[in-house]
Amino acid sequence: MGGGIHGTHQALVLLDAGVPGDRLVILDPHSRLLARWKEWTSRTGMRYLRSPGVHHIGLAPFDLFRWAGGRRRNPETFRGRVRRPSLEVFNRFSSQVVEGWGLESRHRRGQLTDVRSVQGGLEVHTDRGPLRTRHLLLSTGPEPPAFDEWEWTREGIWPQRVHHLFGPSFPFREIVDRAHRSGRPVAVVGGGISAGHLALRFIGEGCCVTFLSRHPLREHRYDSEPGWLGPRNLRSFWQESCPSRRRRMIREARHRGSVPPALARSLRAASNRGALELLLGVEVIGPASVTRPVISVRSIPVPAEKGERRLLGPDPEPVEPGPPVRGSTPIPPKTSIDQRLQISSLILATGLSSGFGGEPSISGMASRLGLPVGPCGTPLTDRELHWGKGIHVSGPLAEMELGPVARNIVGARMAGERLRQKVEEVSQTRKASG
Repeated sequence: MGGGIHGTHQALVLLDAGVPGDRLVILDPHSRLLARWKEWTSRTGMRYLRSPGVHHIGLAPFDLFRWAGGRRRNPETFRGRVRRPSLEVFNRFSSQVVEGWGLESRHRRGQLTDVRSVQGGLEVHTDRGPLRTRHLLLSTGPEPPAFDEWEWTREGIWPQRVHHLFGPSFPFREIVDRAHRSGRPVAVVGGGISAGHLALRFIGEGCCVTFLSRHPLREHRYDSEPGWLGPRNLRSFWQESCPSRRRRMIREARHRGSVPPALARSLRAASNRGALELLLGVEVIGPASVTRPVISVRSIPVPAEKGERRLLGPDPEPVEPGPPVRGSTPIPPKTSIDQRLQISSLILATGLSSGFGGEPSISGMASRLGLPVGPCGTPLTDRELHWGKGIHVSGPLAEMELGPVARNIVGARMAGERLRQKVEEVSQTRKASG
């Protein structure tokens, strides 16, 4: 279940491990595999991934470099010491992997609604009919956050002026045109990597941008330390038997709302040249007018966050390049806080939920099938990511075993290694038994 980065990679691993193609179905509600990944990343305007070039959906770590050939030495293709790939190259490689392995032929559109235990296996209920299977792999990704704290945006105030970056639709061109007509800035709310890239994308279109964040720019190369990729940090994580303490370790390890140093420098550079207004340590209170797009903001105390680290010294990577600026008009001097801001549109770039996709259906399934979950509702699995009843997990659902990197691209690779070992073990057992 899932046709994103995780589900696509796991399908590839299973096929390579010997699972017959005619016995594999990739259930995903979108028209194409990786559709949501490509849509959401394109909305942000990001040009390079945060992760290194060895993290991708292919089988071997250096497959992306081999596929790129001579282009791997081009700084426009890979950037920095860890060779971060451009989004274009990453997506082209991913599409070729999907095509080369015929994964689209295994794709069936549908949304998981329930799973029932039946004689001989499982019955998977979808919005397009049931499926029978002996093994189910849940690889659902995170969902956009709820709009609960932005409930006032649902009350018909400023129609077509408030959008979530990862909402059902994102009329980027309409937002840009409105900003040009009104001469007012686009307000981008959020302090993480998506908000930062989006702000630069608007600036590249000649828009004035006001960047509003509850906290200062938190600079981290990755959204968790590299030690979580192996036993350096995971050893103590696995030794911890209490699910609540494991969840706390995950929460403290993840640098939510952080930006890579190169992106932070690009935002500050845009601010210095007058294309971006950085309002840090503020929050949006609500609308100051029901007829005009005016928001009220106020300052908030910003305590030092536990585990927050500031990078010292020069960063060896170049400044993240933004799109060329089209006649950007300098914005007025920095607006003081605790007052009203006139804007053209309000964009919520507050990231994704910390939960997992299909949460109500999966939680109900766990209850009916008696599957173990932690206090946070996340599955408690064995080392092979087997949850029980022939159900395995990947992505956010595997966090209690793989730690804070579980939902990232490298988390898909880590889960794939576990699944491959299990498939090969079962295959060898069957061969030995004749």
